[in-house]
Amino acid sequence: MRRLVMLICVAALCAASSGARPRTGPVRVDPPRVISRYPDSAMAVGTAYHTVNITFDEPLDPATVTTENFRIGKIGGLPSLARTLQYTETPTRGGVNIYVTAGLEAGASYTVSVSGVKDPMGNMIPDTSPVIWDFSVKPPPHILATIDSFDAAPVQWKQPMAARYTTGVDTASFSFVPAPVYPGLQTDPGAAALSFTWDTTAATWLLRVPLDTLAPQKSLLWQKVGTILTAYVYNDGGNSQFRFGIEDSVDIYPEGRSQNHKVSRWYPLNWVGWRLLEWDLVNDSVGLWLGGPTLGGQMRFDGFQFRYLRGTSASSGTVVIDQLQVAKEVLVSVGPLSGGLPGRYALEQNFPNPFNPSTVIRYYLPAVARVTLKVFDVLGREIATLVDGPTQAGPHSVTWNASSVGSGVYFARLIAADPGGGIRYVKTTKLELLK
Repeated sequence: MRRLVMLICVAALCAASSGARPRTGPVRVDPPRVISRYPDSAMAVGTAYHTVNITFDEPLDPATVTTENFRIGKIGGLPSLARTLQYTETPTRGGVNIYVTAGLEAGASYTVSVSGVKDPMGNMIPDTSPVIWDFSVKPPPHILATIDSFDAAPVQWKQPMAARYTTGVDTASFSFVPAPVYPGLQTDPGAAALSFTWDTTAATWLLRVPLDTLAPQKSLLWQKVGTILTAYVYNDGGNSQFRFGIEDSVDIYPEGRSQNHKVSRWYPLNWVGWRLLEWDLVNDSVGLWLGGPTLGGQMRFDGFQFRYLRGTSASSGTVVIDQLQVAKEVLVSVGPLSGGLPGRYALEQNFPNPFNPSTVIRYYLPAVARVTLKVFDVLGREIATLVDGPTQAGPHSVTWNASSVGSGVYFARLIAADPGGGIRYVKTTKLELLK
């Protein structure tokens, strides 16, 4: 023991005499440790639009953030999928995003494997002991309707310091930034950044970023069945909390009222880099705020909310939000359902509506029928034929791309006839194209 002490003292003296700074703290010998991952082990996410985020308890050696060290494969498919990586670093954390080039698939399962990555001291997650976990994507597939892509200045949003219910905040601003933007999109000119400083001496904290009452984004309405609210969030690991806010029952109360303001649960902002946050309006819990814990009727977006946690959250930070969207289930053309055929003919309201430039129209057949589904303008002129012929029983969906026509009101008419020619069902629904 005495010899060890002497060696340490000599090493320190030699470092001092040579001008080098002696180490005053313990040298880390452990490899980087994963403290947050999403999608997590055995998790089933709602949509296929995710990136994989892995956050470590220290910065990494960027040279070891390679596709060889970060792998993702499809269970029952290719063991290694084409992918790109993005590394984000803070003074105390390192975050890696994995982007699958072809995207994830609804109904598929995946395995993620991490090994060979080092910290700046050279400590490595060994290849013989990789970090491995599985996750899956729920069926069915979804289509997206954009509430705000944040590709320009968010002028339709109220500044948080002027927003009702904001409290316990010293400074806050919500503004357009050209970077960072979510890399999983082919073109994305910008995003929205929220920079804030908490009043840590306050008794309560809430930072609200609401849409303006007259914002055009308020025209996008949806119902909860088959709907997931999503947003990409770029975080600096500051451990504040985030949640979505919506207005419920706007078909009954179009002007809105406080008891119809509903919120998601709180999401801890404990990662570094990008993550897709989802609120499944059917399967996820509803938080407590002005309104109660149930959802019903038509809904529209209200805003984002953030919260400080004493002893956990950093006193300030920046969070970037990109591609705020509504994901709606798509039922592709299939044969008889495992649970039985539809009990009646039906034509659903298209989604999204209003739309630009594409929308999905879903319909249901309890038996084989000859189907015509056409689009007409307000003068009754035929604009497009989407379906014309024999169609098997079951749920179906078809997409209308209206890029070749102008803004306005259109009508989709479904006629279902039996094999003998007798008409069984006729219905028309209104489509609103806003360019």
